[in-house]
This record gives sequence, structure tokens and C-alpha cells, in this order.
Amino acid sequence: MRAFYIVGTAIVIAAVGTYFFMADQPQSNLPNETELETVHADSTAVGKSNELSTSNDVTEDSIATNADQAETTIYQPDTNRADSGKNINDDWCIANTELADSDFQLAQEQKREWDLARGDISLVVVKANPDAPNADYIQPYIELSKDDLIAHAKNDDKYALLVLAQRPDIDSKDQERAAKQLVILGQTSQPLSLLIIREISQAQVAYQKADAVVPEVKKHVANTLSYVKYGLTRKDPTALLTYLLFVKQHHEGQFVFDPESVLSDEELSRIDSHTQKLTDMLDSRRAKRYLPPIQDVEIPAIAYHDFDYELARAHYLFDTYLTNSRTVKALYPQITERSPCVETILSQVSRGNK
Repeated sequence: MRAFYIVGTAIVIAAVGTYFFMADQPQSNLPNETELETVHADSTAVGKSNELSTSNDVTEDSIATNADQAETTIYQPDTNRADSGKNINDDWCIANTELADSDFQLAQEQKREWDLARGDISLVVVKANPDAPNADYIQPYIELSKDDLIAHAKNDDKYALLVLAQRPDIDSKDQERAAKQLVILGQTSQPLSLLIIREISQAQVAYQKADAVVPEVKKHVANTLSYVKYGLTRKDPTALLTYLLFVKQHHEGQFVFDPESVLSDEELSRIDSHTQKLTDMLDSRRAKRYLPPIQDVEIPAIAYHDFDYELARAHYLFDTYLTNSRTVKALYPQITERSPCVETILSQVSRGNK
């Protein structure tokens, strides 16, 4: 049995508590120039994000799921190999059952390359399974001191930055800046998820302090949705999955405010322009590094197949939280519906679970 996708690519749950409990750590040692500006929901102006300290009212249980729920993020279609002889350039949905053997192997390799390009290497996964795909890229950095990691990070070392952004002993300011630096360098998966966790945690704190949806809450939710939209435009739904986790947790009583109801229709209509401002700012920072504009960075064909798979995972895990999502319908309405490929993947999952 061989699997095209080994899911578990973004176990963001373990990172949630880290962001909540490390907000009072010392000032970052990473360069200030790596800061990404954030966009306010009630303004078209771009400004710098304000840091919020966590309160004792915020607990890990208020936002994180337990280990049993975490395991539900790991699923895949039936992996029995029965190819139909298609070429990788043909129209196909599930590599494992449709591609000829050599093209199946090529698809697996291209998937690993795409995961590497978008920063989809989870420190939690690598520690649990040192043989996980692409684990060897970050293993040399896992045990480095904070100072050594930062030294590598200052040279735009993506793997050092990935460890810096995820390692729980790193203070939250350095984690955040590492994630933002990775986004500037073109990554979307782990970095955007970590930034969303940060934004939502700050929104949670602001909401609990005021016991109301104040402008600070709106700002952080708007930033969250801009990250979700940006990830989707780069054919990476990881940020979407992270956002939907918080929506689900609210409905299950684990999270105090509903991210779906924070912004008005008018404020939601501004997210597109906020996302464009984010993109423009990224291009400005990339130009300083002699990197091309992000829209000139080609999205490989394998990403579109992976996009369908990840959307199937989103529908599988979050079901009506996705299909009925007011915010997602405003940002990217087509993904609230199941495409034929998504339906095919879900039907295989259903058969595999019987």
C-alpha cells in the first residue's frame, strides 16, 4: 500500500498553547525590518501590529483541542494501488489510483518539493517521526541554540526560520518575526498558520478584556482573513484549515468569540483590498532582497492537485463550518462547494472508513 499524501502536514494545535503562554517574553532579536505590516478592518491604511499580553483568563483549553481530536487531522483516501495508466500531465484527481507507476512516483516527488517550497514542515511531526517527508531539511537545526538559529535566520535560512517559528522555547516575538520573514521569502503553510494563531490569540485577549467585539478584535480577525485569502491565492489552504479550527472550537464551546461574526459585510468586502496591500508590501520587502514579485513565482501543477486534496480534507474535518462559512464565502466562495475531484476524494475516504 502506498500513499500519495501523508496528511498531518499542519498539526497547528500543538502551537496554539505556545502562542498563548509566551506573549510576555522578551523583545525579539531578529531584525525589525522583517516585520510585516497588518491591515485594520476599519481602515485602508497599513500600520504596524500592536502586541498584546495574555491574561490569566486565557487557557490552553479555551482554544486547543485534545490529542484525540488532533488525530482526526490525519486521514487519507484508500491507498490500494490500482492505477489507470494516466500520465502526470493528464487530467487526474487521485494519483494513487489513476497514475501509471512512474508518474505516480514523480507525483510523490513533486508533492515533496511543493511542501518544501511552501514551508509545510511541521516540527511536531518531525519530532514524532524523524523519517517524515522533508524532515532531513530541518533536523540539523532542531537542537541549535536560539542564538545560532537567529544567526542563520538573519541570512534568510528558511529551515532555521521554520524551527525558530515553531520551537516552543523560543519567545513569541521571535516566533512571530520568523514566520513573517518566511512569508516574505515566499512560504505560506506553517508560517501563515502560525501568524493566524497569533492574530486569533490577540483577538481573544482583546475580546476578554472588553467583553465585546472592539476595534482591536476586528483588526486581528481582518488580519487573519487576509492571511487566509493570501494563502488561497497561492493555492495553499493550510491557513484556511487553521482558521476553520477556531470556528469549530467556538461552536464546540472551547473558544469565547465567533470569528465568523466579528466583521460586518462592509468590512468583509474590504479584505480583498487588504490582501492586495499585504501582497504589495511583501513585494516591496522581496525587492530589497532582489527577489521577484510573488505573483511571478510560478505555482507548480502539482499544487493544484494538492489544493483539491487539502480542500477535501477541509470539507471532511469541518463540513458545514466550511460550506456555511460567511467569511469564506466572502473571500473565496468557490471552495465552499465541493468540486468533482473533492467529491471523488471524499467518497474514497468514506469507503475506506467502512
